[in-house]
Amino acid sequence: MTARSAANLLEITPNSAALFYRKIREVISDHLVQDANLVDVKIILIIGLKIFGVSLNEH
Repeated sequence: MTARSAANLLEITPNSAALFYRKIREVISDHLVQDANLVDVKIILIIGLKIFGVSLNEH
C-alpha cells in the first residue's frame, strides 16, 4: 500500500502518511543492521572458538 492510499484510508494528509512511512522504513533498516551485526559477532565467536579447539557441544 502506498502512502497516498494509506492517507486516503486514514483521512490524513499525504505528507503525514509519507513521513510516517519514511520513519517506519528507517526503524526497520536500523533493526536489520543491528540483527546483521549480531549475526556477524556470533559467526566471529564461533570461528574463534573453533580455532582454539573449543567444542560448542560441551556443557
